[in-house]
Amino acid sequence: MLDQLYPAARIKDDMASGVTLGLTGLAYNTKMFTEQGWPAPTSWMDLADPKFEGKVVFQSMSSSTYGLHGFLMVNRIQGGSEADVEPGFSKWADTIGPNVLEYIPSSAKLSEMVQTGEAAIFPLTPTAVATQKARGIPMEYAQPKEGSVLLMVAECVTANNGSPAMAQKLAEFLLTPQAQSAALEFGNQIPSNLKTQPSNPAAQATVDKFKVYMKTVNTLDWDAVNALRPEWNTRWNKTVER
Repeated sequence: MLDQLYPAARIKDDMASGVTLGLTGLAYNTKMFTEQGWPAPTSWMDLADPKFEGKVVFQSMSSSTYGLHGFLMVNRIQGGSEADVEPGFSKWADTIGPNVLEYIPSSAKLSEMVQTGEAAIFPLTPTAVATQKARGIPMEYAQPKEGSVLLMVAECVTANNGSPAMAQKLAEFLLTPQAQSAALEFGNQIPSNLKTQPSNPAAQATVDKFKVYMKTVNTLDWDAVNALRPEWNTRWNKTVER
């Protein structure tokens, strides 16, 4: 079964597998962009464009995966890596920082801030954007040229559980094309199994878009992230969200 998955959906040493895929890229306020005559964003560094002064909303790196992803992509563009975030921190105040209206702890406020015209551009996923668009929020997703960041729901069978055989069967079933097709149709869950057959044209269109996005997806060194994030959080809270 694992050989049917996107390579990026296989966790190190096959300790877990991605069941549904997500990607953190950029989203933008289509109403504002249309009114201002702005082209859709194409790069993570568009967040530093002077025309967005006071219009960037950024999720807090210390409390949001979207914020963490956005910061680490900016850090990579500035020459850093998950083992070296100095470029991102040192350049933030001269690039994106001046444009940020508010650092928010989660994405819950984004729909309101888009509707009130406060938020022009922000990190978000294609699926979250699709949900907001379905509610009438003027929002669209843009894939940065540097690529988005892989975000997924993963599963693993825990050791010493009471029903190891049944747990393994469930884990295997959730990775099958059959299960993932249903999850896509009824839950908008993007399949990790490349053999999944979407059941309707809308689902097929979604999968086709994700296949394109996955060609430039970035994966993080989570060993480094997990080891260093407490230190990053402290620095972020003291120097960025002070």
